[in-house]
Amino acid sequence: MLRFVRRLYTSRAGYTKLALLAAWVCLIKLLAVVVFTPATESIFHISFGFGGFIESLDTAGKFQSCTDGFCTYSTRMPALPLFFAAIGLVTENMLAAALIKSVLLTIVVVIGFRYLIRLQAGSDAHKTGAWFLVALVLGFSPTVIKHAATVHYEEGFLIELLFLWCFAFLVALHQWADSASDRVRRDGVVVFALTLSTLAYLLKSSMIAVLALSLLLAAVWFLRTKSRRVLVAAVLSLTCVTGWGVRNLVVTDHFSVMTSFDGQNSYRGMSSEGRQLFPELYLDRMFDSKVAYLPDGERIPLVPLPAIADFKDEWAQDRYYKTKSAEWLLAHPGEWVGYTVKKAWNFFGGVHKTPYTYSNDARGLRPNIEDRATMLWLIGGRALEVAMVALLIGLWRRRDRITRTLCVGVVAANLAYAAPYLVGFNYERHVTTYLVIVAACVGVLLTEFLRGRTRDPESEPQPEDEAATP
Repeated sequence: MLRFVRRLYTSRAGYTKLALLAAWVCLIKLLAVVVFTPATESIFHISFGFGGFIESLDTAGKFQSCTDGFCTYSTRMPALPLFFAAIGLVTENMLAAALIKSVLLTIVVVIGFRYLIRLQAGSDAHKTGAWFLVALVLGFSPTVIKHAATVHYEEGFLIELLFLWCFAFLVALHQWADSASDRVRRDGVVVFALTLSTLAYLLKSSMIAVLALSLLLAAVWFLRTKSRRVLVAAVLSLTCVTGWGVRNLVVTDHFSVMTSFDGQNSYRGMSSEGRQLFPELYLDRMFDSKVAYLPDGERIPLVPLPAIADFKDEWAQDRYYKTKSAEWLLAHPGEWVGYTVKKAWNFFGGVHKTPYTYSNDARGLRPNIEDRATMLWLIGGRALEVAMVALLIGLWRRRDRITRTLCVGVVAANLAYAAPYLVGFNYERHVTTYLVIVAACVGVLLTEFLRGRTRDPESEPQPEDEAATP
């Protein structure tokens, strides 16, 4: 395999193949947008609780979502609604907005990836060979393309942003660990990683662990380099976090850097009903159904839960469900362990599309084409996990400071993303985003593995890359 990679990719041919593959991904993603996005619906109909915020921003200039006279102000993070509200100044058509979003994200990914791969240590042949193999898996996965093309949930942004973030984080960590890299160390890669993780957090509150990891990197980088650019970027990132909390305090009289929806999410991940329904049924059915049926026909009675209108405000509901989650955990430690194991298996080893259905009845379901395509993708994704673990073991055995630091960084990046989904819950779209992060790890680790086998004069980043800092 290593000889195949070296023979197949000269530096120029390798970059050409990557460019062609990038063009393919762009085209197939735009096609997926056209296929999966309604041509006549408005951005105000974007689901998962975002449409109301987008409509309110465009019509009333307020970040709120009102239903039946009850308004919430902090159930969603601001980035996705603000992005589509900005597009709404030009067009409110959902299909047009989805196409704009896909084009803009593609531009960001192409420019960002070009910057990072040129900055990454290793010869052009090693880098382009490793990344072509990784991109080939991602670029021909209908499931990855489908999620990347969507406008309805955060993963439509996170799949691409977190791929770049992981790549940037590991490149920066490699440079930090290389005591001889002072002459080639680039502050811009840390700033880039911070920017991407801040955007990820503003899209989804659970990404605060990813942001915290980036801030830790920025802190150790600053302690070594005293870089003002990194310090300013870290301050701006923290300002975004505290700014969201201050905004919530001003508008809702409650300071929180998270969302008022986290209590419900916590209860989904720590309750007997959640344990029984996961992963076959969509866990929202816990809040609006009296009974649910598993695929084997088992009938699950559901205890009626209070609606948000039954509470004083959204934060009262948040506290209620967080309290119920903690009480359940203390009263049912054995069930919690079993539930956590089930969630961990679905996240790290499952190969089935989850949830099986968004309704409360999974009886009689049969796999369709999408289910089979998803299974094929997840099998491929699990193969990427195996490759990542094998590369981690191989690089760790070298007993080299740089490679061991890189291995620790890979584990940290994996845990930072995974932890919230093991505490709460996870579906296939969350797993797919994770596997894209795994793919980024494989690209970096494989390049380092090849670089360690054949050291060459092209191993160092080129001086002109400093000007390419975004």
